[in-house]
Amino acid sequence: IFRIYKQYGLNHVRFHSWCPPEAAFKAANRLGIYIQAEASIWIDWWMSTDMTERGRPEMDTKGHPQGLGYDSQRDSFVVREMNRVVDHYGNHPSFVMFCIGNELGNADFDAMGEWITNLKTKDPRRLYAASTARKINDSDDYSATHFLQGIGSTRGLRGARTDWDFEDVYNKVDIPVIAHEIGQWPVYPRWIEIDKYTGVLKARNFEEFKTVAEKNGIVHQDIDFSKASGALNQILYKYEIESFLRTRSCAGVQLLSMQDYQGQGEALIGWLDAHWESKEITTPDHFRMHYNTVVPLLRMEKFVWTNREIFKAKAQLTNYGRSFLKAKCRWEIVDEERNVYATGSFKKEKFSRGSLTDLGEIAMDLRDIDEAKQLSVIISVPGTEFINRWDFWVFPDHPEQVELPQDISIEKNLSAEVVEKLINGGSVLLDAHEIESGEWSVHAGFYPLYWSLTFFPGQGKTNIGLLLQEKHPAFSLFPTSFHSDWQWESVSKDAKGFILNDLPKNYLPIAQPIDDFHRNNKVGSVFELKVGKGRLLVCGYNLESGLPASNQLKRSLVEYMKSPQFQPEQAVAKDWLLKILPDVPQIEKAEGPEELSGAILNVKAGDKLKELNQKMEWQALSDEVGLQKDVRYQLVRGEVLKNESVSGWIGESLELQIDCPHGFLGTLYVNFQDRDNKNRSGILEFEGRKTRLGDHGDEGLWVKFHIMREDSNDGKLVLKASVNTGPDLMIKEILLIKE
Repeated sequence: IFRIYKQYGLNHVRFHSWCPPEAAFKAANRLGIYIQAEASIWIDWWMSTDMTERGRPEMDTKGHPQGLGYDSQRDSFVVREMNRVVDHYGNHPSFVMFCIGNELGNADFDAMGEWITNLKTKDPRRLYAASTARKINDSDDYSATHFLQGIGSTRGLRGARTDWDFEDVYNKVDIPVIAHEIGQWPVYPRWIEIDKYTGVLKARNFEEFKTVAEKNGIVHQDIDFSKASGALNQILYKYEIESFLRTRSCAGVQLLSMQDYQGQGEALIGWLDAHWESKEITTPDHFRMHYNTVVPLLRMEKFVWTNREIFKAKAQLTNYGRSFLKAKCRWEIVDEERNVYATGSFKKEKFSRGSLTDLGEIAMDLRDIDEAKQLSVIISVPGTEFINRWDFWVFPDHPEQVELPQDISIEKNLSAEVVEKLINGGSVLLDAHEIESGEWSVHAGFYPLYWSLTFFPGQGKTNIGLLLQEKHPAFSLFPTSFHSDWQWESVSKDAKGFILNDLPKNYLPIAQPIDDFHRNNKVGSVFELKVGKGRLLVCGYNLESGLPASNQLKRSLVEYMKSPQFQPEQAVAKDWLLKILPDVPQIEKAEGPEELSGAILNVKAGDKLKELNQKMEWQALSDEVGLQKDVRYQLVRGEVLKNESVSGWIGESLELQIDCPHGFLGTLYVNFQDRDNKNRSGILEFEGRKTRLGDHGDEGLWVKFHIMREDSNDGKLVLKASVNTGPDLMIKEILLIKE
């Protein structure tokens, strides 16, 4: 196993909340692996909480143990265990770091500091820390963490550029800080792995995933999904790792894992499976390009350029090798056929050990490029294995409108007129990114969900990558591989995919967001259909943003539609089409009622909650009811949350029922809040009538529903809300006014 680590350029292994046997230390001694051992303990705040009451029974810890320092019997064991680890393995040169345990968030850090101080006095030969993550103690020699209290995050994504680092965080502390649990991007499982479980454990979860995939017509795509999601996994690994190498004060990186973890909702985040075997999404040579003793680095402001610009970037070199390095680094810019567009070398030739050195600037005039191209910057250290590469994209600047023949139109929705045009033989490019179809659509953003959909729900995303038919003529003017890369990042910010499970197994979208394997829907973000005599090309990406990638994608799709190759074969019925792509009007903003004249119900949701920042099961007692006459209300679906600034009913799906007098006439006012500006939107359904709830900001939005006699004849009013973008929806207040 340690040989595999070394093959991929890794020299450090953290044993998460446990200590390995002596064989591990011996192997590490021989191969050159630095070990962080821990005293077999992990108790965080959520383990001391009744998670069943919070709706997360799978996270509930038996006995709800108190944090370290608050249970003398258990604390005595931990202190003895700390001493046993040091006594038994302290002479191994690979044993360079020790920590009590993982994320000990609810511990008594003063008590742990005393334990660590005593252990350091006993054996000062290594670096010590109380807790991996959560808090730094005065006794700590180092910290492996994802967040520094009062300073900020030590990890994260900062958009489609590389001209940044975390120096303003890491340089604020006076001990070495290591980035904690990096790279938690899932890879779709391969069904062949099921047969590897030949012992007492079976991959029952994989078997269930496969069954759902079979039902939805995608079971045969597992290898393609694995490769495409794995490619994005590796793109983000490179992106994150290089951000730490660009940070002078960063002392190191601890990846979450190179192999999959089958616990906590399946963290299939490795480039190796749970059996330490390759998923064939990277190679040791490729991975060492950005994870090695010496790594060339590139700072560039963006990945997508136009042919009216000068490409500029700044190169750096990090040297964590054994010795001083003397070399003349070279650079070149090439296309996919290895044609060289520009080349050069840097004056700097001497690189001290443990240094991050500025090499110089790279520049290239892009004005001679007259077609969309993928180019690559390659920086190498001649005579060594040290080489690194960054792809970027150059698109023609298209300020003019795309020319459309008379029989092709670009539409935003499938109105009755558009559907009639299709049925009679017209061709339509549907820019569907604003179509709200509730359960039939998903957010199709560039960045995959984190860790696992089931263990970390409510992320507002369900995809783990994008599978593309890269040779399809729809992309003839939009260079792409079979997977998403940085040219897709800007066009994917408000993108949508649509669930196509009803279509035949052999039907494949042109662009297919990879649905999380717990759901396994067939999703399309670019797909074509035959409607009556007409031809429909659906695009879930915003084609009108004005961004270079958006303009180029639009041009590529239109040119495809103008060609004789545009001949969709999959016919669909009008009713099915409008189910997937409904023409739902956007609800208008309403002015909040200035007075309560005629009001018979006024509820401020969750306003009486005492617990902050905790999702709770709804109870009427949690609401502030200012007025209630001849009506009752109930939150049938959803939870309640209160924080420092706002309270409300929340959920990916909400359902409110109001029992009212039969034949009641009036208006229902509802206030929605987009707390923390997460770009929330959704579908509202009031008494069967659907409307779209658009972006509404953290200042909130009042909407109103007119109540007709037909709505209340059964003595109840039902409002449903389902999230379309963002993690959830929140209702802050409701007001029911009698006509």
